[in-house]
Amino acid sequence: MAQAKSAGKPAAKPSPAKAGKKAAPKAAPKKK
Repeated sequence: MAQAKSAGKPAAKPSPAKAGKKAAPKAAPKKK
């Protein structure tokens, strides 16, 4: 986590990826 914060670019990648995975399953059933 410390490295991701220092890198900044890699931290933003895991951030949206984690939110997308959580939102994907929630939005998938809601959209369907």
